[in-house]
Amino acid sequence: MKPLWKYCLAAIVLFGAAACSKDDPPPSGGEGSISIRIAGDPVENQSRATLTGGEAEDESKVTTYNIYVFHYDSGQLEKMVVGDPSYTTVITGLTMTTTKRIYVVANYPSMKTITQYSDLMDDVVSAVPMGVISTVEANGMVMVGEAEEEVVLSTTETVRVPVHLKRLLAKITLGTVTLSGDADPSKFVLEGVGIQGVFFYSNLGFGPFDFEPSLGMLIWVGGYAGTNTNAPLSQFADPISFPDSPAVLNKIYTFNNYFYMPRNDNTARPPIICLKATYDGTPYYYPLVVNGTVSNTGGSNTDGTLVKSNHQYRVNITIKDPIGTNDPDTPIEMAGIEIVTTMEAWALPINQDVEL
Repeated sequence: MKPLWKYCLAAIVLFGAAACSKDDPPPSGGEGSISIRIAGDPVENQSRATLTGGEAEDESKVTTYNIYVFHYDSGQLEKMVVGDPSYTTVITGLTMTTTKRIYVVANYPSMKTITQYSDLMDDVVSAVPMGVISTVEANGMVMVGEAEEEVVLSTTETVRVPVHLKRLLAKITLGTVTLSGDADPSKFVLEGVGIQGVFFYSNLGFGPFDFEPSLGMLIWVGGYAGTNTNAPLSQFADPISFPDSPAVLNKIYTFNNYFYMPRNDNTARPPIICLKATYDGTPYYYPLVVNGTVSNTGGSNTDGTLVKSNHQYRVNITIKDPIGTNDPDTPIEMAGIEIVTTMEAWALPINQDVEL
């Protein structure tokens, strides 16, 4: 997988509509139209570092998008329009008698038939295939966004309603690995990194999500076989190794391998980043919960919310005690674990330091 540092997401949808205040009564009779334009926030207005690289462009580009116009109160779909490739789309023939709710779904070509706003919020989708690197490179990342306020059509003035697109998936990145303490570098052979605790499904809304949906399947996947992962998927594991043989004690090795996964706030089966290695000929896993603690000390502001959509988590690992575990799905419990995290949204990545 490709490495990533920090980057800027600047996808925003702007709706130019003839409109009046939502407190005014809707006009009676006639038809109205909404002009929709997709644009990006200027980089100079961002208070964060910007990545220059193909993966950043893949993760923030919009290749296709659907625009849904609902009656605000009833939730009934009035019109769906496929967005114009020029990123400017005009929707005409809208009724003037009701206020509107605007929703956009980008880079997701296999949408089911939507007739109600609740269909979008409740639609359970197979999220894991969305995170295959080649799919992201070809289509971009699935994003969704909704206008913050209801739109009232008018014939007297024009208003712009911003809709910020958010990625449906999260991103987990291995930053650095360091051998320290009692680890004998001549006996430690690093073999791979993966993520565990990946729930196969998600929904297109950002509200609460039931981890045991009515579709009758409870599927957890990951990079390695474990107590909760019976069928490992290659998209969640990468082979890695130290460039030095043997490794050098206290040397910081940078990897920047990354994985995409749906949100997971399930404490019973938390999201895990896991190193795979052998020590003195014995195979071990080093599974660590991503953003599982709360801290505001030592440069850390971890909030313990685990993995959220549209967030990035960067994990740096220091191994002091080389004796790991044989189950990649069970977080390792050691007195020497120390986590330092700088938590921000995806455009402002999370940095997490772990000491074992």
